[in-house]
Amino acid sequence: MTVRAAIVGATGVLGRQVIPRLIERGHQVRAIVTKEPDAAAALRRVGVDAVLGDILNRATLGHAVGGCDVALHLATVAPRPGKAANLTLNDRIRREGTANLIEACRENGVELVDERRRSCSRQPP
Repeated sequence: MTVRAAIVGATGVLGRQVIPRLIERGHQVRAIVTKEPDAAAALRRVGVDAVLGDILNRATLGHAVGGCDVALHLATVAPRPGKAANLTLNDRIRREGTANLIEACRENGVELVDERRRSCSRQPP
């Protein structure tokens, strides 16, 4: 069965690992991207439907998740090498962003899977 999956955090550490696996298994992937035109173009080249959306802007999420079967919440702020983590932004994503995504999924009948904690606690194969 083919699943239509919307990925929030598609261009991040987790998203870059999950998307190829979903494609390999024959699923349709919609990447929700903010302002990264190069990343969106790269995703489109491998068959991903890249749409603009921002977890902190609820108005953009309904369109982004609409028509999908499931939304994977992979959004978090990972510190870049040599830079401090933006903990304020990370907290907003976890609280406000997650609430926005829950509401957008609820309004569109989309199942929400939050994989952020689970991915951090798993041991590598």
